[in-house]
Amino acid sequence: MRCILMASPTKNKPQIKKSHTSPKRNLMAYKEEFSGPLPHPRILLQYEQATKGAADRIITMAENQAKHRQTMEAHVIESNIHNEKVGMYLAFILTIFIMLIGAYLLMNNKPIEGYIALFAPGLFQAGNYIYNKYVEKKQGEQLSNAE
Repeated sequence: MRCILMASPTKNKPQIKKSHTSPKRNLMAYKEEFSGPLPHPRILLQYEQATKGAADRIITMAENQAKHRQTMEAHVIESNIHNEKVGMYLAFILTIFIMLIGAYLLMNNKPIEGYIALFAPGLFQAGNYIYNKYVEKKQGEQLSNAE
């Protein structure tokens, strides 16, 4: 309860006016977030209380899923490495083959075609290498900026 003193303009004695205000209320909010392959420990405990051994089965399931995912990622990485190696070998063979054709053309009085066939594959490979290094550098910068 709050009391307010007010002076009356016609009378010299103060008046007391009572006002009823509601008490102050404090509001507190609580938020909890949890993410991961396993449920929150409290929820896991509830599973265990509901069915004996459920928590262990859930943890085992998450472990098996993680192993499977890691195995699949390893296979993808190995496959990518293999594909890149095969691509490099085929590009090398093709480059040497076209350069040999250029040397053949030079020996058979075709100088313009011969020089183009001789040097173009090397220039193409050098340009491809420089471009890929540029792209890798850009991707590395983007990853470091994202972190």
